[in-house]
Amino acid sequence: MPVSVEAEAFMREWDDKYDDTVQYYPYSTPDKAMRFTTIGELMRAVESSGSTYFGAAEKRFFRSKIYGSLYGGRFFVSSEKADDDSPRLYSVCYVYDYGDGGRLQIEKLGGFQRFDTLDKARRVAQKAARVLG
Repeated sequence: MPVSVEAEAFMREWDDKYDDTVQYYPYSTPDKAMRFTTIGELMRAVESSGSTYFGAAEKRFFRSKIYGSLYGGRFFVSSEKADDDSPRLYSVCYVYDYGDGGRLQIEKLGGFQRFDTLDKARRVAQKAARVLG
């Protein structure tokens, strides 16, 4: 499935905005991401594929939080905190199936921990849902 013009423009916008460490890979754009009805359904699908992304040990290690809203059936916001002295930072995530029969992957739109506030991350997730469908 080719990447849509809107999706390509959206991804390039984030690449330009967040520095050269964010790379653009057409094969992992949200264009091909899976869709779900609820965040719970998304989490169960990831877990049943064998991924430990939402596991208790992983959440403790990264001090991660998953925020309950699901945007466009595929985007959600997570946050992580490295230690007590570090700020909590936010990521816009989506589930991706590389089609190789392996575990479902959680990809980060714009990169890991790219947002310093929950509000910014939510706005990006909402925009991604509108632009990428």
